[in-house]
Amino acid sequence: MSQSVRAILVCSTGLVAGCLTGERPNLDKTDLVQPGGLAGSYEATLHAGPQQGPTMPLRIVGQDDGSYLAYLTENGKEDPPELMRILDLKPDTQVVVLENPNSPDQIAEFGILARGSNGNWQVSILDIAETSRNDTLKPIVQRHGAEVEFHHGLGNATDDRLKGTLTADQLRTLYSDPDFLAATKNLMTIELAPKP
Repeated sequence: MSQSVRAILVCSTGLVAGCLTGERPNLDKTDLVQPGGLAGSYEATLHAGPQQGPTMPLRIVGQDDGSYLAYLTENGKEDPPELMRILDLKPDTQVVVLENPNSPDQIAEFGILARGSNGNWQVSILDIAETSRNDTLKPIVQRHGAEVEFHHGLGNATDDRLKGTLTADQLRTLYSDPDFLAATKNLMTIELAPKP
Protein backbone atom coordinates (compact mmCIF):
# COMPACT_ATOMS: atom_id res chain seq x y z
CA MET A 1 0.00 0.00 0.00
CA SER A 2 1.31 3.46 -0.82
CA GLN A 3 1.37 6.24 1.76
CA SER A 4 -2.22 7.00 2.81
CA VAL A 5 -4.19 7.87 5.91
CA ARG A 6 -3.85 4.23 6.93
CA ALA A 7 -0.08 4.59 6.55
CA ILE A 8 -0.09 6.73 9.65
CA LEU A 9 -3.29 5.46 11.22
CA VAL A 10 -2.75 1.76 10.88
CA CYS A 11 -0.51 -0.94 9.52
CA SER A 12 1.88 0.18 6.85
CA THR A 13 4.15 2.69 8.56
CA GLY A 14 7.14 0.38 8.49
CA LEU A 15 7.54 0.77 12.26
CA VAL A 16 5.37 -2.21 13.11
CA ALA A 17 4.98 -5.78 11.90
CA GLY A 18 1.28 -5.68 10.95
CA CYS A 19 -2.16 -5.48 12.47
CA LEU A 20 -5.44 -7.31 12.73
CA THR A 21 -7.68 -6.70 9.73
CA GLY A 22 -11.05 -8.06 8.71
CA GLU A 23 -13.78 -8.03 6.14
CA ARG A 24 -15.69 -4.79 5.94
CA PRO A 25 -18.41 -4.95 8.59
CA ASN A 26 -22.10 -4.61 7.85
CA LEU A 27 -22.89 -1.26 9.49
CA ASP A 28 -25.98 0.88 9.13
CA LYS A 29 -26.19 4.66 9.56
CA THR A 30 -28.12 4.08 12.79
CA ASP A 31 -25.15 2.10 14.19
CA LEU A 32 -22.73 5.00 13.84
CA VAL A 33 -21.84 7.78 16.26
CA GLN A 34 -20.02 11.05 15.75
CA PRO A 35 -18.22 11.86 19.00
CA GLY A 36 -18.36 15.53 19.88
CA GLY A 37 -15.22 17.39 18.98
CA LEU A 38 -13.69 14.72 16.71
CA ALA A 39 -14.13 16.57 13.42
CA GLY A 40 -11.26 19.01 12.93
CA SER A 41 -7.62 19.46 11.95
CA TYR A 42 -4.82 17.60 13.74
CA GLU A 43 -1.16 16.74 13.83
CA ALA A 44 -1.24 12.92 13.90
CA THR A 45 1.73 11.13 15.51
CA LEU A 46 2.24 7.39 15.67
CA HIS A 47 3.72 5.79 18.80
CA ALA A 48 4.79 2.14 18.46
CA GLY A 49 6.46 1.00 21.66
CA PRO A 50 9.61 3.06 22.18
CA GLN A 51 9.52 4.31 18.59
CA GLN A 52 7.79 7.48 17.48
CA GLY A 53 6.81 7.70 13.86
CA PRO A 54 6.21 10.70 11.67
CA THR A 55 3.84 13.54 12.49
CA MET A 56 1.57 14.53 9.62
CA PRO A 57 -1.38 16.89 9.19
CA LEU A 58 -4.73 15.10 9.31
CA ARG A 59 -8.16 16.56 8.65
CA ILE A 60 -11.31 14.71 9.83
CA VAL A 61 -14.64 15.73 8.29
CA GLY A 62 -18.04 14.49 9.50
CA GLN A 63 -20.45 13.17 6.87
CA ASP A 64 -24.26 13.23 6.73
CA ASP A 65 -24.40 9.41 6.83
CA GLY A 66 -22.79 9.34 10.28
CA SER A 67 -19.29 8.47 9.06
CA TYR A 68 -16.16 10.59 8.72
CA LEU A 69 -13.64 11.13 5.96
CA ALA A 70 -10.00 11.45 7.05
CA TYR A 71 -7.54 13.33 4.82
CA LEU A 72 -3.78 13.03 5.39
CA THR A 73 -1.42 15.65 3.94
CA GLU A 74 1.94 14.36 2.72
CA ASN A 75 4.63 16.50 1.11
CA GLY A 76 2.19 19.40 0.94
CA LYS A 77 -0.46 17.38 -0.93
CA GLU A 78 -3.70 16.03 0.54
CA ASP A 79 -4.22 12.31 -0.08
CA PRO A 80 -7.57 10.79 -1.10
CA PRO A 81 -9.72 10.24 1.98
CA GLU A 82 -10.09 7.17 4.14
CA LEU A 83 -13.51 6.27 5.53
CA MET A 84 -13.89 6.21 9.33
CA ARG A 85 -16.96 4.61 10.88
CA ILE A 86 -17.33 4.75 14.65
CA LEU A 87 -19.38 2.63 17.07
CA ASP A 88 -19.99 3.31 20.75
CA LEU A 89 -18.31 0.70 22.93
CA LYS A 90 -18.61 2.14 26.45
CA PRO A 91 -18.64 5.67 27.88
CA ASP A 92 -15.86 7.72 26.27
CA THR A 93 -14.58 4.74 24.25
CA GLN A 94 -15.48 3.73 20.70
CA VAL A 95 -14.56 1.14 18.08
CA VAL A 96 -13.27 2.80 14.91
CA VAL A 97 -13.40 1.04 11.53
CA LEU A 98 -10.99 2.36 8.88
CA GLU A 99 -11.50 1.61 5.20
CA ASN A 100 -10.31 2.79 1.81
CA PRO A 101 -13.65 3.55 0.11
CA ASN A 102 -12.11 3.20 -3.38
CA SER A 103 -10.33 -0.11 -2.77
CA PRO A 104 -11.75 -3.34 -4.18
CA ASP A 105 -10.14 -5.41 -1.40
CA GLN A 106 -13.11 -5.02 1.00
CA ILE A 107 -10.67 -4.98 3.94
CA ALA A 108 -11.07 -2.93 7.09
CA GLU A 109 -8.81 -2.17 10.03
CA PHE A 110 -10.15 -1.78 13.55
CA GLY A 111 -9.05 0.39 16.44
CA ILE A 112 -10.16 1.78 19.78
CA LEU A 113 -10.84 5.52 19.94
CA ALA A 114 -10.64 7.31 23.28
CA ARG A 115 -9.39 10.52 24.88
CA GLY A 116 -5.91 10.38 26.35
CA SER A 117 -5.03 11.79 29.75
CA ASN A 118 -3.96 15.02 28.02
CA GLY A 119 -7.39 15.35 26.36
CA ASN A 120 -6.16 14.47 22.87
CA TRP A 121 -7.94 11.81 20.83
CA GLN A 122 -5.99 8.55 20.61
CA VAL A 123 -6.53 5.59 18.30
CA SER A 124 -5.15 2.31 19.67
CA ILE A 125 -4.55 -0.39 17.07
CA LEU A 126 -4.67 -3.94 18.43
CA ASP A 127 -3.06 -7.06 17.03
CA ILE A 128 -3.16 -10.67 18.10
CA ALA A 129 -0.46 -11.38 20.69
CA GLU A 130 2.12 -13.88 19.48
CA THR A 131 1.25 -16.26 22.34
CA SER A 132 -2.40 -16.24 21.22
CA ARG A 133 -1.83 -17.02 17.55
CA ASN A 134 -3.18 -20.56 17.95
CA ASP A 135 -6.38 -22.57 18.10
CA THR A 136 -7.36 -21.29 21.55
CA LEU A 137 -8.37 -17.94 20.01
CA LYS A 138 -10.65 -19.48 17.40
CA PRO A 139 -13.63 -20.33 19.68
CA ILE A 140 -13.38 -16.87 21.24
CA VAL A 141 -13.96 -15.10 17.93
CA GLN A 142 -16.42 -17.76 16.76
CA ARG A 143 -18.83 -16.88 19.58
CA HIS A 144 -19.02 -13.40 18.01
CA GLY A 145 -19.77 -14.68 14.51
CA ALA A 146 -16.27 -14.60 13.04
CA GLU A 147 -13.34 -16.84 12.18
CA VAL A 148 -9.67 -15.90 12.47
CA GLU A 149 -6.83 -16.71 10.10
CA PHE A 150 -3.16 -16.38 10.98
CA HIS A 151 -0.63 -15.55 8.27
CA HIS A 152 3.10 -14.88 8.45
CA GLY A 153 4.64 -12.51 5.95
CA LEU A 154 8.23 -11.51 5.40
CA GLY A 155 10.41 -11.34 8.48
CA ASN A 156 8.30 -10.74 11.59
CA ALA A 157 5.32 -9.39 9.64
CA THR A 158 1.92 -10.89 10.37
CA ASP A 159 -1.36 -10.54 8.53
CA ASP A 160 -3.98 -11.88 10.93
CA ARG A 161 -7.50 -11.50 9.63
CA LEU A 162 -11.02 -11.80 10.98
CA LYS A 163 -13.25 -13.62 8.51
CA GLY A 164 -16.96 -12.91 8.35
CA THR A 165 -19.02 -9.79 7.79
CA LEU A 166 -19.64 -8.63 11.35
CA THR A 167 -22.50 -6.44 12.49
CA ALA A 168 -22.20 -3.50 14.86
CA ASP A 169 -23.42 -5.62 17.79
CA GLN A 170 -20.91 -8.37 17.01
CA LEU A 171 -18.03 -5.86 16.86
CA ARG A 172 -19.10 -4.31 20.16
CA THR A 173 -19.29 -7.65 21.94
CA LEU A 174 -15.99 -8.82 20.40
CA TYR A 175 -14.13 -5.69 21.52
CA SER A 176 -15.77 -5.94 24.97
CA ASP A 177 -14.90 -9.62 25.43
CA PRO A 178 -12.19 -9.93 28.11
CA ASP A 179 -10.96 -13.21 26.57
CA PHE A 180 -10.47 -11.53 23.19
CA LEU A 181 -8.80 -8.47 24.72
CA ALA A 182 -6.48 -10.69 26.77
CA ALA A 183 -5.38 -12.35 23.51
CA THR A 184 -4.40 -9.03 21.92
CA LYS A 185 -1.61 -6.52 22.29
CA ASN A 186 -1.58 -2.77 21.71
CA LEU A 187 0.40 -2.58 18.50
CA MET A 188 0.48 1.20 18.28
CA THR A 189 -1.24 4.36 19.37
CA ILE A 190 -1.91 7.33 17.11
CA GLU A 191 -2.27 10.61 18.95
CA LEU A 192 -4.31 13.37 17.35
CA ALA A 193 -3.12 16.76 18.62
CA PRO A 194 -5.43 19.61 17.57
CA LYS A 195 -3.85 22.17 15.31
CA PRO A 196 -3.68 25.61 16.89
